[in-house]
Amino acid sequence: MKSYLLLIILLNCFSAFAEQLPFVSYPFDSEREVLCDQGTKSPEGNSHTYKNTLYALDLASIKDSDPASIYSSTSGIVISYSECSEHNSSCGAGFGNHLKILRSDGLLVLYAHMDSITVKTGEVVKVGQFLGVEGNTGLTGSNNRHLHFSVHSNWTLNGFDYYKKHLGSLPNSIPFKMNICQKAYGNCKNKSMDIRELKCKRVTHKEERVSRSL
Repeated sequence: MKSYLLLIILLNCFSAFAEQLPFVSYPFDSEREVLCDQGTKSPEGNSHTYKNTLYALDLASIKDSDPASIYSSTSGIVISYSECSEHNSSCGAGFGNHLKILRSDGLLVLYAHMDSITVKTGEVVKVGQFLGVEGNTGLTGSNNRHLHFSVHSNWTLNGFDYYKKHLGSLPNSIPFKMNICQKAYGNCKNKSMDIRELKCKRVTHKEERVSRSL
């Protein structure tokens, strides 16, 4: 009986946690369909199996299309690094040209491997603001243009100046919800989606497209 009650408590706690996942907006044009290369269930040995990348997404524009424009998924203060020019290098601590948006509630949102960035450290951005263009800077692999996107827990423990100075340091990656969907699986009428439910190429071994939900 005690074991049964403990199980019920744990399930209730998990449900409460799931309902409290932070929400961030789709980081591309509302009409832009992109590819999900790597998501949160990558097999061991991939780059999204570490604490600071566990719930990250690698989202890429469709081959032979123009690089995707990137927009702010949330409001907050910016830490920006845009000194990388070489493709697939360790520049920017492996993140290449990247920016972090630090929210007042303690969440940090990372955009990495960008070709260009239009905002500077210390600027305050709003949801939907143009941030730059998808790229291939940092450790991306050969010919692998994409946006690495992730949400992280409490940046306030170390503070703004710490993450400004230590480019490669990030709080733990956490799951989140986004107004994203996959038409192939009929879930585009949902207002938001737990990104752990996304199907991505590293797992399915086929092209997986995502877009903004309706």
